[in-house]
Amino acid sequence: MRLSSSTWRCAPGDRDKSPVSAASSETSDLRVGGRVVTRVTGFLAAALLCLSFLAFFPPDAAKSTEIPVPLDTIKLEVLGDTSLSVIWEKETGDISYKVQWKSGTQEYSSSRQKVLSADTLEAPGGLASTSITGLAPATTYTVRLKVEDHASLGVWSEEATATTTFGCDGQSTQGLKDDCAALVALYDSTGGANWTKKTKWKTSSPLGEWYGVWVKNGRVSDIVISGNNMSGTIPDLSKLTELRALRLHHSKKLSGTVPASLNSLAKLEYIYLSGNSLSGTVPAGLNPLTKLKSIWLDSNNLSGTIPDLSALTELETLDLGANNLSGTIPASLNSLTSLVSVFLSRNNLSGTIRYKKRSYPAFYLISRQQSERNHSRPERLNSLTDKPASAQKQGLKRNHSRPERQYQP
Repeated sequence: MRLSSSTWRCAPGDRDKSPVSAASSETSDLRVGGRVVTRVTGFLAAALLCLSFLAFFPPDAAKSTEIPVPLDTIKLEVLGDTSLSVIWEKETGDISYKVQWKSGTQEYSSSRQKVLSADTLEAPGGLASTSITGLAPATTYTVRLKVEDHASLGVWSEEATATTTFGCDGQSTQGLKDDCAALVALYDSTGGANWTKKTKWKTSSPLGEWYGVWVKNGRVSDIVISGNNMSGTIPDLSKLTELRALRLHHSKKLSGTVPASLNSLAKLEYIYLSGNSLSGTVPAGLNPLTKLKSIWLDSNNLSGTIPDLSALTELETLDLGANNLSGTIPASLNSLTSLVSVFLSRNNLSGTIRYKKRSYPAFYLISRQQSERNHSRPERLNSLTDKPASAQKQGLKRNHSRPERQYQP
C-alpha cells in the first residue's frame, strides 16, 4: 500500500503524533498494487496507513523485555501425599504466571504446567500462591516459575525442590492403615532412604510385598530385617497390634532405647534386637506380653538390672549377653518353667540360676539343654569358663544369625 501524492512514516513511536499538522486536505490517490482504489484526502490516507501498520506491529510487542524473577521469591510447601504449594512474591502490571514441574528423569512439559493471570490471584501480604495436585506420593519434584508479559516473554526462576509425603489412605482396612503408618514411621526413623534393601517400601504395593514384612490374616504379623544399613532409632510401634515377631538385628547404627511401645503388643512372641547399639535398660514392662517365647537383646549397650519377668510363663530363650548389665540375677527367672536357654555372659551380674536343683553362675553362657546333657558330668559344664567370650558368642550366632533367610512366620 502506498500514497501517490505524498509519503508518510508511521512507526510505533509516531502513534501520538497528529497527522493533521503534516497533512493537507488536498485529494490524493490511494493505490494498491499500482491501481487507484479510491481518492481520499491526505489526512484520511495517512490515518489508514498508520492503522494498517500498527495492526501488524503492536507497539507493546516492540517494547517487551524479559522479566527476571528473584531467586528467593519461589518457595515450596508440602501439602500432603499428592500436592505441593508454590509461593512467590506477586509482581504488578499486565502479567501472567506459568508454573511447571517434573520428577525423576522427566523433562519440563506443557502437560505439567499451570498458567495463571495476575489479576485473579489473591496475594495477602504480597505473596501469591498456587497448588499443584495429582502428584505421586513420596516423590521428589522440581518446580520453576516464570512471569510473562502479554507477549509471553519472561525468564524462568531458579528451581526449587520438595518431596511429597507418603500416606496410607489407600489401604483397604483400618487395621492395614494403622500397620502402614507404623511401618512408614519405622522407615523414616531408621534412615529408610539409605537402606540396602527397601523393595516396595512407601509405595502403593500391598504391605506383604514390602521387603521384610509378612502379612497374615489381613494384618502385619512379622518384621524381619537384618543389617540393611539401618540407622537411627526404633519408633513407636504400638499400632502393630497383631505383630508376632520383631526382628531388627545386626545394625550397629541402630541406637536409642528399646521402645516402651512394645509393652502394648499383646501378641508379640519374638523380640530380636541383637547386635545393635541400643542403650538404656531392659524394658521393665514386658510382663503383660505373656505370649513371649524369645527375647534377644544381646550385643548392645544396655545397662541397669534385669527386671522382673516372672509373668512370661511361655518364655523359652532369654539372651542378654554382651551388655553392661549389673546387679543380681532376679530369682523370678527360676520360676519360668518353659525357659530353655539363658545367655547372660559378658555382663557385670552376680548370683545364680537354679535348674534341676543345681545353681549356675551368671558369667556362664548357660544353656539348660546343655546343662541337662551334662548333669551327670558337671566338670564338662565347668569347662565353659575356659572358653573365651568370642567362642561363646560364636555358638550363639550359629543359633540365630540371619533368621530371615529361612524365616517362616
